[in-house]
Amino acid sequence: MKTVLLFFLLSTLVATCLGAVYTQGHNGRPACLTDVELSRPWKNNFDPTRYFVCVAKGIPGIELQCPSSYGFMDSPPVFGCVTFDNFQPLEPRDPPSLAAMN
Repeated sequence: MKTVLLFFLLSTLVATCLGAVYTQGHNGRPACLTDVELSRPWKNNFDPTRYFVCVAKGIPGIELQCPSSYGFMDSPPVFGCVTFDNFQPLEPRDPPSLAAMN
């Protein structure tokens, strides 16, 4: 159990460090080329209620939406939908790889 927790924390740290750059005009959809991208959801840089999930390596992330009155948080330790009362907007940032925009 400690190994799993340590792996999760390290993955989160790496994802946070790698995701510190923002490509202007990109929604943040991951290309899902790395294990880090497969390990957690990624926020949509344009819509705080939407996020992306990688389902397989090499297949661009699919977009999902939080329930009504919820926003997506991607700040450790929270990677998921929270009520807007608990929501804290963050600067846009990219996942390690970006999918082409549609």
